[in-house]
Amino acid sequence: MPRDAIILNGQTFKTKKALREHTSALLEKRGVCNITNQDADFCFFLDLYARKPSHEPYILDVIGFEIKLDPIKKQLANNLSCVLGNGNKYIFSWNKCCDGVNVATTHKLKEACRISVRPQIKDVWCDTYACEECDDVKMDDKLFEVDHKTEFSTLFNAFMSQNTLDIPTQFDSNPTSQHIFKPANQAFADAFQLYHRRHADLQLLCRKCHRQKTVAFLTKTK
Repeated sequence: MPRDAIILNGQTFKTKKALREHTSALLEKRGVCNITNQDADFCFFLDLYARKPSHEPYILDVIGFEIKLDPIKKQLANNLSCVLGNGNKYIFSWNKCCDGVNVATTHKLKEACRISVRPQIKDVWCDTYACEECDDVKMDDKLFEVDHKTEFSTLFNAFMSQNTLDIPTQFDSNPTSQHIFKPANQAFADAFQLYHRRHADLQLLCRKCHRQKTVAFLTKTK
């Protein structure tokens, strides 16, 4: 058997890509539904859920799964939650389960920080009407994005270097499976939001200019 073969509920997948494609097709086939422990696909989804090491403590408590519409791509039923015996439901990333690895805590923290400043990003989006690089005017049929003039990672690292609060290690997730702060870590979230408001220099760019800036930054840092 190939060294990287993956077996879920008796089905063999030679690669993570093959597993991801199968899972995506299965979600599309099932559509919006509840999958109980009597369902023919329950064991597949349970084995998939179990591929991520951090899920191990909860495996025995899983009694079902729930498939809902993607909150962004509303025509796709690919939003997957596990249902525990106590009735609680938790959205999880089936893509990351296909990878079978845990996301580093620093990555989760950075993502939670980025999500926490979305209201500031939205303010710039609403208050600016043209690309700051090419002066292209924002229209309904044109795509624009808010950009950090100083890279977000630089701001995050600067904040962490002067932070004196306890650093969160556990996170909740939002409807798109992104990591967000738990209520218990609101003080840390507030501190980062304040730091970001004081130090972030935000600009509106059209997608073309934003892409050019990103490529230039990645080329410079190689």
